[in-house]
Amino acid sequence: MANAERWLIVPDCHVPYHSEHAFGECLYAAKQLRPHGVVLLGDFADCYAVSSHDRDPSRKAKLADELAHVKAELAKVVKACGPQLASKHYLVGNHEHRLQRYLWTRAPELHGLVSYEAAVGLKASGWRVTDYGKMLRVGKMHFTHDLGKAGSGAAKQAMQDVQGNVVIGHTHRMEVYYAGNAKGEQHVGATLGWLGDPATIEYRPDLLVKRQWTHGWGTMDLYKNGNVRLHTHPLF
Repeated sequence: MANAERWLIVPDCHVPYHSEHAFGECLYAAKQLRPHGVVLLGDFADCYAVSSHDRDPSRKAKLADELAHVKAELAKVVKACGPQLASKHYLVGNHEHRLQRYLWTRAPELHGLVSYEAAVGLKASGWRVTDYGKMLRVGKMHFTHDLGKAGSGAAKQAMQDVQGNVVIGHTHRMEVYYAGNAKGEQHVGATLGWLGDPATIEYRPDLLVKRQWTHGWGTMDLYKNGNVRLHTHPLF
């Protein structure tokens, strides 16, 4: 790894409904890793206040409060990574995309004037933003929030769809699938878990055990020729 850049890969956090313990462990790992780059896989924010699903009125969520919390947690990520951090990538997930969908249906007149990226100040603070549904490539690794499949087998399906190395978020599971081809190339598809708090789940909490969600994150070694080596870090 001496000639490789080290990268931190952070899956869904759902701030402010993240697990303080799991997120804290990821930040501790970042301090030890001192990465060159970081990729947030999407759904870093929950955007509960603009969800189209039925909402618990007792939460009294305000979007401004949620986004202020997101800014604070983003700052913690950057601080933990250290001053050598040179590349910051933020993938927009379906939860951040809630704000765009809300504006489309409730306030189309504001289209183009209000955005999640601007509200959080992502670009102003040096984050490179990958829109929801788009793909980020770093060396020979692809990153996107999701490719339509959320359950078991999503990592394998993603690798087959991309026909190359790929890491996705969204599933909250940790799965890794390896495969080679006739050319002798080796590819990997992976999902890296999540860092959310299971106690805050509202949709069918009775099925939480069956969902096989796993706290964790990933790291990657990026070599000068673009080759990559992926590492998973489940939190038991």
